[in-house]
Amino acid sequence: MFHQHGVDEIMPGKSLLTFLSKQCALIYRKAPIIMNELLNRRFPSAAAVGARTKLAEAMAAHSDSAFLGLDSSKRPPEMALYLSLIKAGGFHVETSKYWEFCLPPDDVDKNELKLLPALRYITKLLTSSGPDAMVPVQSLFNELALPPFGIRDGLHPLILALYLATHKQRVAVYEDGTFLQHVGGDQFLRLMKEPQFFHIQYCAVDGVRAEVFTKLLRLLEYTPSDANNVDLLDLVRPLVIFISRDIPDYSRRTNSLSAQAVAVRRVLMDAREPVRLVFSALPEACGLTPISSRGHGNADELAARLRVAIHELQVAYPALVNRINAALFAAFDLSVENPSARKLLASRGAKLSNAITEPALKAFALRLADNVIPERPWVESIANLLVRKSPDRWTDSDETEFYHQIQQMGSRFRRSELALIGKKVSPGTTACRVALTRADGTEVADLVSLEVAETAELTNLEQKFTTLLSSHGRLGLAAAVRALWRSLDSQAEVHKP
Repeated sequence: MFHQHGVDEIMPGKSLLTFLSKQCALIYRKAPIIMNELLNRRFPSAAAVGARTKLAEAMAAHSDSAFLGLDSSKRPPEMALYLSLIKAGGFHVETSKYWEFCLPPDDVDKNELKLLPALRYITKLLTSSGPDAMVPVQSLFNELALPPFGIRDGLHPLILALYLATHKQRVAVYEDGTFLQHVGGDQFLRLMKEPQFFHIQYCAVDGVRAEVFTKLLRLLEYTPSDANNVDLLDLVRPLVIFISRDIPDYSRRTNSLSAQAVAVRRVLMDAREPVRLVFSALPEACGLTPISSRGHGNADELAARLRVAIHELQVAYPALVNRINAALFAAFDLSVENPSARKLLASRGAKLSNAITEPALKAFALRLADNVIPERPWVESIANLLVRKSPDRWTDSDETEFYHQIQQMGSRFRRSELALIGKKVSPGTTACRVALTRADGTEVADLVSLEVAETAELTNLEQKFTTLLSSHGRLGLAAAVRALWRSLDSQAEVHKP
């Protein structure tokens, strides 16, 4: 303990408070100068915590807007924090296009808040912990609380939010080991309550990795949000969004893909660390060796293989719809390449739906008869009816079930048509029932539907068959009957339920 007399002897004319003030200034020489008492304390009030959360959300969601989208005509606590900490420090500036976060020049920060030393120290802590290291948020807070910073607990989360805003392309945040695509108010509220569950990782790339990353970004044709400040997360975020939101559930479940596409999908869905994802997991999924900061990597080959795998995932569902469509028409002996196939099927569905009452078959006929909606929704509607699940949520077993159901329903449909052959057919369409019966009672039959547009081709074939039959007499007719029997019998086997 100092006595005033001793102090005066050591520092003549100076009081104890002046001495202590100078000592604290030396010990905490890098402490920020925060002219706002809302958060600059060890235990902030509930109102201050709420304002801090709202400001963190605005920083994450509206960084390109003046005043972070806050109402500049009012002065709620979050606006006071913005003005005294972010705006006064020169961290949120207006460019030629929009507002953005950036680090101010040294002279600006030195004259205002002195926050740059703390922010630079966070980068030092992240990069000195080893390559690709995930640093606990709590350890960052503990370090910032010590000399020469002495930052109080209430200010820790907001300084971290400011660091993330000014380093958004180089820093990844994890909660319970899971990469967070977005860090806003809800995440910061959890971070403030339980910082021990959060980690930070510095993701800047250099050396060989920088070359690989640049080629990968270009070859995959991703457009970064800021062309002048591109980094690893500009690639990782689109990949994570693609696998989690941009493709249907079917593409995330099916195994009707190449082994490479399945492996790429797996690592994207299980992605936890951006650095490991891009430079280790994805190369391994593509059959290549991991890319270290000092090693070598074939960026062109990695990008090419990754692009092929992503394309497979993108087209997996459209390919499923095409297979459904082909199976649907095949069940009625129609080709998907026939431009009139859907129109013919719709007319048959309309005719049958007016004559039957069985609910399942009638619903199926009505779906076939819908000739208004585009073809893809039409196919999806029929598939949904038969499997009782939307195709975009199918698994591979659901596709197998569809093939079984379409054969059964197609057979029922055709048998019902044969029973109603005497009914009036749709305009522009003729139909006839062909049946052959053996002496033992065995019978084969089929319904043949013809459009007026097919009359010319039908007449040409009729003339050929007439010439052939007349030239061979009775044997020619018998041969034609046997050939017709085999044809009808094989079709009956195909469509048997």
